Amino acid sequence: MATRLRIQIETLHPEDAETLIDELLQELRNAQRKRGGWQVPDWRKTKRLHIRYEAPGSGVRGDVRRMFGGGGKTNVLDFECKARKPEHTAIVAGRWINLLLRRVGERIQRIVVEVP
Repeated sequence: MATRLRIQIETLHPEDAETLIDELLQELRNAQRKRGGWQVPDWRKTKRLHIRYEAPGSGVRGDVRRMFGGGGKTNVLDFECKARKPEHTAIVAGRWINLLLRRVGERIQRIVVEVP
């Protein structure tokens, strides 16, 4: 079982990729105020995004990081999801995809999840 998953998000238009990141950061700020779970250790406006997930009461913890390099497509965002246990990795990746689809789903064309 893998403790690392790669999540690739393809937006409808190239300009939607950075807009998606901006909207997602705003949603994470709102979600962090309402309830626990998602945390952003560094709120500075940088292209490298690092998000931590910790489920209150269940012990599930993991990280989602934006990765760079590869294809060179401007409408594709690559993320890596890591956790200590494979089942935690799957839970964190599922929560991340759920957050994306609920909050910024209208900008997303395709989501690919793979084991690197």
